[in-house]
Amino acid sequence: MLTTNSRLRKLNLGKNREIGIDGWVAFFAILVNPNSALEELSLYDITHINGYFLICLADALTSNHKLRKLLLSQALHRGNHEIPTNEWETLSAVLGNPNSALEELSFHKIKVNDTVRLSFVEALTSNQN
Repeated sequence: MLTTNSRLRKLNLGKNREIGIDGWVAFFAILVNPNSALEELSLYDITHINGYFLICLADALTSNHKLRKLLLSQALHRGNHEIPTNEWETLSAVLGNPNSALEELSFHKIKVNDTVRLSFVEALTSNQN
């Protein structure tokens, strides 16, 4: 439905703890579809955030030219694991991409180290748009 609905601009999938990694990967594939009109996506308090999740999200955001606002929040749940720095850096690279439409990116309840924080700052400073 999301690929054919050109009116839906905001989607909140917050507190959805039933979607597994395969479901998220399928959802991110929808973001790549040029017919998707989503401009705001809230993934608040979700589970199954891992490195593969971030890589698939980054791939989708690289091809999506409409999503402007993303809220990502990890549920305090034992299904979530520490994510390696290089996989966070994959997501930060999206911000440095001049084709990225993202204007607002919010993280809540997600612990990252200083290297990851610096990669996001560097990506933002390299994006002149």
